[in-house]
Amino acid sequence: MLLKLVIIAGIVIFGVTFFASDIQTLLPNTSSITVDSLKTDVADLTVQAADSVEQRFDTTVDTIKDTTDSVITTHLNDAESLITDGITNVTDSTQSAINDRLSDFKPLEPLTNILNNSSGP
Repeated sequence: MLLKLVIIAGIVIFGVTFFASDIQTLLPNTSSITVDSLKTDVADLTVQAADSVEQRFDTTVDTIKDTTDSVITTHLNDAESLITDGITNVTDSTQSAINDRLSDFKPLEPLTNILNNSSGP
């Protein structure tokens, strides 16, 4: 049992000494004397984590906004193109129908037919 405690204590001491520089950069205000410095370090880490989350959230929102704007613009341009093509087709077919009717329209033909029939035998 004592051997297990010695081994565990050795691992903990080795880990603390090996990672002391990492602990010091992670918790710079921590000292072995006061608990207040540890509270300050934890508060600083909380602020850093909140800032990181907020920055990622802002980036995500900006990405979603840009993507949405792009998709909406693309669909509106496609709809505009379809409407313009439809109006052009309707205009062309209407002009063609009017031209066909006007070419068949002979306003003097009924009068000519009446005159030809009445001047006959």
